Amino acid sequence: MGLGFSIKGKVNGTTDSESILQIIADYTEAESKGIFATFLEIDLEEDTLYLSFHPCEEPVSLFFEEGILFCSAKTNSVGPGYHAYLIEFFEKAGKDLSIDWVWNETTDDESFGDETGYQENKDFPALQECMAEWLQMLSTIFLKDDQKGYLVSLPANTPRVAHKDFFVASSLGFWTRNWFEELQNKDLTELEKYGKQFFIWWDKEPDARFLVRTGVALLNADCGWHAPLDDDEMMLYEIIDKCFEEAKKLNPDVIVPEKDWEYIKAYLEGEEDVEIPESPLGFRKNAVTYDIAGDWKITVPGFFYSGLDEETEVFWFGDKTVRNTVYSFDSETTPEEMLASLLSEEDYPSAEKILYDDGKIKGHGYVYYYINAEEEAEYWLLQGVKVEEGSFIFTTICFASLDEKDWAVEVWNSITH
Repeated sequence: MGLGFSIKGKVNGTTDSESILQIIADYTEAESKGIFATFLEIDLEEDTLYLSFHPCEEPVSLFFEEGILFCSAKTNSVGPGYHAYLIEFFEKAGKDLSIDWVWNETTDDESFGDETGYQENKDFPALQECMAEWLQMLSTIFLKDDQKGYLVSLPANTPRVAHKDFFVASSLGFWTRNWFEELQNKDLTELEKYGKQFFIWWDKEPDARFLVRTGVALLNADCGWHAPLDDDEMMLYEIIDKCFEEAKKLNPDVIVPEKDWEYIKAYLEGEEDVEIPESPLGFRKNAVTYDIAGDWKITVPGFFYSGLDEETEVFWFGDKTVRNTVYSFDSETTPEEMLASLLSEEDYPSAEKILYDDGKIKGHGYVYYYINAEEEAEYWLLQGVKVEEGSFIFTTICFASLDEKDWAVEVWNSITH
């Protein structure tokens, strides 16, 4: 349910898939200038090339099959400026690399072309209007009932801000039901105001406003508000810094989120344990709820790191660690029978037992002090299990002090299905 384009082309010259995709990758790297060189990520996996031209949108994908090059892109997460940029980029690539793109073809089985019509008419105001109409169409879908909590143009793995009542969230923030009701009732001549507010890149040129809004979107949706863990997180901080820096060069008077920018720069300059600034930006400054395996959910502090250890989902920060592993069981076993077979009280003779029952999910667990002789470490543990029909989740929470027991229990209690 998005906007973009899907095209195919005949490549004149080489017919080797790997060679063609590598040529396109090299060309893209050479042609990406300025901030777009900073944004660019290239990933060649087997027979598919992924080109990320903007950090707030899905990568463009290309693959070569039976002598034909296929290319597809989604653009509505960023906006009409990004759409126009990609169209013009691939038109130029077609000329420079002798690719005969098919921009308009429909058969019984498939369709190729630019969904917005921009490639054919080069009418940028019409492209803006198309994007705004798409947004208005979303309002019709969202307003048909009393549901809320919609996520729009955000990565699939984005956690939800916990304990916050919102109608729609996008990378630029939260949007009220009233805002979408106003949008729904506007005619085409009045939609520009809403498109300009909602999309990251509304105008044709990559101006200071576009750069600031890109930085803000990354602060909201991607920034972990902790010291960069790896090269990917360090690159994210560098991109955010570059967005604000380049925006200020283009327009010294443009307003940027100074406190959040200082936080990013502090880590890039090598500081440690930088205090998270108080500002309205940054979803992960709050507690967030993650979707984990088997339709289970858990709420943890947003600044926690997250990752996978084989089949176990792990969240950690400092001396706190939360590990969750999900299992399934057959329908012949009742949840009560399964729970009774897990974490026997006899195995935890000196532990404090805790219980959970919300009428649907039942669970029990134990809090105790643990001495790990092998690792020469001592810490507190909460080990618990929760059971639902056909599924259970085993959780281990490590923490350093008994003073943090209430926090550990709160995290365990947050696990729902």
